Amino acid sequence: MYDQATTNTILATLANLLANWGLGGLYRVLPDGSPDPSSWLMRMYGQGIQSADSLAVALRETPEFQQRFKVIFAIEDARRGVGPYARYAGMVDHVPTAAEVVAWEQSAREVMRRAGVPPRFLEGDGSDLGLTEYMARGFSVAELSTRLIEVHNRVAMAPPEVRNRFTSWFGADGDGALAAYFLDPSRSEQSLLHEVQTAEVGGMASIGGMGISETTAATMAQAGVSGQDALQTAAALGTADTLLQGSVAGDTSTISDDQAMLGASGLDEGAADRLRRRQEERRAEGGGGARTSGTITAFGTSSTS
Repeated sequence: MYDQATTNTILATLANLLANWGLGGLYRVLPDGSPDPSSWLMRMYGQGIQSADSLAVALRETPEFQQRFKVIFAIEDARRGVGPYARYAGMVDHVPTAAEVVAWEQSAREVMRRAGVPPRFLEGDGSDLGLTEYMARGFSVAELSTRLIEVHNRVAMAPPEVRNRFTSWFGADGDGALAAYFLDPSRSEQSLLHEVQTAEVGGMASIGGMGISETTAATMAQAGVSGQDALQTAAALGTADTLLQGSVAGDTSTISDDQAMLGASGLDEGAADRLRRRQEERRAEGGGGARTSGTITAFGTSSTS
């Protein structure tokens, strides 16, 4: 047996561990400050539980631990191919310890606060696993940070035109729906990023005065056109909108906003050629023509270096 000082040190260490894990109720003290011999920790200590490792093993049998750390058991089930999270099993590297769950929760809450997601997401999104629903889905803290701070916030903090395009094209209406959309593990980071870039191109083109379709915006985003590029191109086309009307060598048709944006971005050679010919005609008439700035130096000619 240990002397009283050593016993007190061991009990204090184990009691602090329980408190840090949200299981402080398993250790109680009497009114005089001495340990309550009927409390779970004291009974386990009497059975030889005197280290963090042995405590962790014993805790698994308690209802309190099983309730507090449901995610551990959910992940164990998933890795055996059973339970509601089995489809995420391949996304979870290993079964976390209680200490790892607590550390993940603390970091995940901080990421979500920084991202400005609705408060309900700080405690989970309706699952009985609470916040650790996202841990069971296979999200590391680093991935949460990428999805929420680097990608989600590009929409959440964007001009209304970009936010509206994202809602219209991808269906996430409202702050809660937007956060849930980016926390859906069935959507890869790459696909989310492409959708954000598509909304940025469409929204910024709208600010510049050009209304383009989702298909056109997606094509431009895929080609590496940024929202700022789209704004500059749209603004330049808007200041020379006579290029989109009129006739050149019998061409009396209107060039649509979609065609004009693709042509001016070098992504539709036919439209680019029509714009160039109309530009040449306007210059010959003394009326000038559009010449965009930034990444587009002339219709159909990109300069990204």
